[in-house]
Amino acid sequence: MGYKYQTVCHDTLYDFHVAFAQSCHASGSGQLGAIYLSCTADSGGYVVMQSYNASNGTPGTAWNYTPQAIPCEVSLTNQTGFMWELALILIAGFSIRAIIKAFQ
Repeated sequence: MGYKYQTVCHDTLYDFHVAFAQSCHASGSGQLGAIYLSCTADSGGYVVMQSYNASNGTPGTAWNYTPQAIPCEVSLTNQTGFMWELALILIAGFSIRAIIKAFQ
């Protein structure tokens, strides 16, 4: 099972949090006293968010945020590829068997 963020299905919860943190870019109006937000993925299962004052650069109190993880099926394309590989192996096996029977 994977976790969907935007249009991408990520393998692990940490990868999902990294993608979330990367899209959590600095935001603010750019005016004096504007607040900017910084996000960092944490292996503990959450995203650390922290605000910064743009005028003097002082950081605010950091907090942990757990974004809603939407489950998705990562291996759907992998399963399709596996089924084709299995079919080719079976075809090759039956072909070899037919060749052996033909020369007996």
